[in-house]
Amino acid sequence: MLTSVAAQLALVIENSKLVGRVVEEERLRRELELAAEVQQRLFPSGAPQSGAFELAGYCQPARGVGGDYYDFLVFDGESYGVTVADVSGKGMSAAILMSTVQASLRTQAASGHILTRAEGSVAALVVALNRLLCRATGPSSYVTFFYMQLDERTRQVSYVNAGHNPPLLVRAAAPSGAGGDDSRCEKLRAGGPVIGLFENLTYEEGRLQLHSGDMVVAYTDGLTESLNVVEQEFGEAELCELLNEAAADLSADEILAEVVRRVRVWSAGAPQHDDLTLVVLKVK
Repeated sequence: MLTSVAAQLALVIENSKLVGRVVEEERLRRELELAAEVQQRLFPSGAPQSGAFELAGYCQPARGVGGDYYDFLVFDGESYGVTVADVSGKGMSAAILMSTVQASLRTQAASGHILTRAEGSVAALVVALNRLLCRATGPSSYVTFFYMQLDERTRQVSYVNAGHNPPLLVRAAAPSGAGGDDSRCEKLRAGGPVIGLFENLTYEEGRLQLHSGDMVVAYTDGLTESLNVVEQEFGEAELCELLNEAAADLSADEILAEVVRRVRVWSAGAPQHDDLTLVVLKVK
């Protein structure tokens, strides 16, 4: 009888432990859903309306929450800011650092730091962000960061690339004397190292003159490194070819949708291993 009672008590105890695990897993699931909802609200609810530019953005985390970030900033009605960033790591820790980047950038914008049109103002913004992150995070955390500021009146762009995948500039027409469509796809490299690792860094500022039909596409490595079922990457060459095809006829929203569709077709059947983020700017 004692043996029978002991067996029953052991079963009760084991069931109790299992119930506790289920409750804990449900609590973690709800916390993750809440974190994902909060993070989603950090992204812009829509692209700003401009008389000179079309803008579109997209982000798909790999694990509910992630470390990719994009944002649109509107200044005096004639100036816009566009940023794309990728935080080191994945999951909750990356999401927390991403929110720090977002808050720091928005703080700089609210303080008027990047409203000026002075030479080097965009580079000064990235210097300030780098210092803030270095003081707020540990030595193993860093962020690849791209920021560009658009002037609606002149269609000029100032940008800094801090260790990020070089965004692609696709001209509406290839330069005279250039051969092949690939010559229309230029990489925006001017800038410097990633932000968040070393405090006393300087950054180079790049400048562009855009024309009607030109396009800038900024993305994170989760796009070009998307794998198919045989572990082949989507690749930058495939992206550039796609953009050359779409540059003339499609709007920014349509280009973004087509890129996302192509990547999903490519990776169908394979798990998403990294966050995927994309921003498209097209000149009207």
